[in-house]
Amino acid sequence: MTRGEALQITQDYDLFGVNVNTFIGVYLKTDNTTGKHMVYFLELEEWAEFADDFIDRVNPDHVPALHKEFIGRVIPLRITCETP
Repeated sequence: MTRGEALQITQDYDLFGVNVNTFIGVYLKTDNTTGKHMVYFLELEEWAEFADDFIDRVNPDHVPALHKEFIGRVIPLRITCETP
């Protein structure tokens, strides 16, 4: 999958009281340990992780302009100050 491509949720999933089935989100990355895909929902301003059987690729490897602008502002969390 390409960072920023659109993914559609294909099963019922409650995300803070909203069923995101049929919603389209922005793909960010796949977790190496769990294999789940990190998805951001622009209209909800929320993140979620989904297994393969919960998603469909809307237009594989195509990144819509709105998603390009969004992913250009998203970076992985970096720890810059160690805690004791």
